[in-house]
Amino acid sequence: MAGELVEFEEGTIGIALNLESNNVGVVLMGDGLLIQEGISVKSTGRIAQIPVSEAYLGCVINAMAKPIDGRGRYQRELIIGDKKTGKIAVATDTILNQQGQNVICVYVAIGQKTSSVAQVVTTLQERGVMEYTIVVVKTANFLAILQYLASYTGAALAEYFMYHEGCTLIIYDNLSKQAQAYRQKSLLLRRPPDCEAYPRDVFYLHSYLLERATKLSSSLGEVSMTDLPIVETQSGDIPAYIPTNEATSIDEWLYNGGPYELIVLHFLLGVACYMGREWELSFRLGMRPWIVVAYSAHVAAATAVFLIYSIDQGSFSVGMPLGISGTFNFMIVFQADYNIFMHPFHMLGIAGVFDGSIFSTMHGSLVTSSLIRETTENESANEDYRFNQEEKTYNIVAAHGYFGQLIFQYASFNNSNLLHFFLAAWPVVGIWFTALGISTMALNLNGFNLNQFVVDSQCCVINTWVDIINRANLGMEVMHEFNAQNFPLDLANSKIHLQMDKIPI
Repeated sequence: MAGELVEFEEGTIGIALNLESNNVGVVLMGDGLLIQEGISVKSTGRIAQIPVSEAYLGCVINAMAKPIDGRGRYQRELIIGDKKTGKIAVATDTILNQQGQNVICVYVAIGQKTSSVAQVVTTLQERGVMEYTIVVVKTANFLAILQYLASYTGAALAEYFMYHEGCTLIIYDNLSKQAQAYRQKSLLLRRPPDCEAYPRDVFYLHSYLLERATKLSSSLGEVSMTDLPIVETQSGDIPAYIPTNEATSIDEWLYNGGPYELIVLHFLLGVACYMGREWELSFRLGMRPWIVVAYSAHVAAATAVFLIYSIDQGSFSVGMPLGISGTFNFMIVFQADYNIFMHPFHMLGIAGVFDGSIFSTMHGSLVTSSLIRETTENESANEDYRFNQEEKTYNIVAAHGYFGQLIFQYASFNNSNLLHFFLAAWPVVGIWFTALGISTMALNLNGFNLNQFVVDSQCCVINTWVDIINRANLGMEVMHEFNAQNFPLDLANSKIHLQMDKIPI
């Protein structure tokens, strides 16, 4: 009958749509790569149907109701951070969590200390995971050429077991040492150096290696090879040459280090200095009752980003590593990536921050022109900007010269306190609304759920990157593109049994 499912000899399913006297038109529901002329096709006696249960709630499925969000393997996930920030611990924990998952693990130690490698091997042996783990060692006392070749040795082993055994995981610890060994070899061969004395093909060196991570097609078993490269930074210099090269070849970053206390200290110092400047200007302008208004914007920003948002996400490791400027950038970009047009607080905040920056520029011109006394009580040291305006008249025209008279000729106020309060209060109110927008989305008060759960191919819940990494309280921050659901390795993959019903579609 029309719409009936048919099954080919090699397992592909199709739907019979055209029933004619001498042929049947079948549309394939698969790639059909193994279908050849002359193979047998049988009728199933069934129409298209899918399994249905409550396990599909919160799940992303394809047209055949098969979960497509249980991904995580065959990724390239960069673990980056300074020395002694737990990079090897993350790699070791990943190997330990593959127990019982039928995953062959390869750990490549490049240029590491012998004691560090011995500690890792001891941990793996004590936990009983060496039966599915291979450790490739080229410590710092080996020749540079051997350190350079170590990663390729590990990749060859991982590829072999991928084709013959199943899914594999390879950890390169670390590629910074391999790049240094390659640089040493290249300089000895008198190759022309490039940035930081690295040869120009160092980018190809690592991209060629990391692109070997793959997932094979169904005809080859649907097995995969996952890369976890480790890169060591110097004093948190992430934009350095090697980390930047690695970033172009990976799917996601795991940023280790950057103690949150130092981040908060950086931000608080910036806020304190800015509030000191606001207090000085307010004091000189006779606006002392309004000093608390100037303070409130920065306190609101710090509270929203470093307290409310961090607590709601489950860990203080989500703090911004860029200080006060990065915090305000986060406040604006964060909301923009979560639907700018549907969040009124964000739109008000954008208007306040950006329009306020224009007013602040005018405010600064006025302050330098006539308000701050640096020499005497009656005369200003900034005589070049006075343009002979009256003492009690603070005029934007006077601050901006002749062209200002044509543009801002009506922007003159006799009440100086009113003018400066308006120019100072506008950006403050904008920051208030932006901080309020961060808080409402962090607490999901506006319908934005940042902790969506998905289900793997066995209908097991896979936690998001926020849950797996940030809630682990490991002092890390996951850095990847907003709204991108890139997961670490599938750490929770236990099978469950569900009562399924069949309904036609």
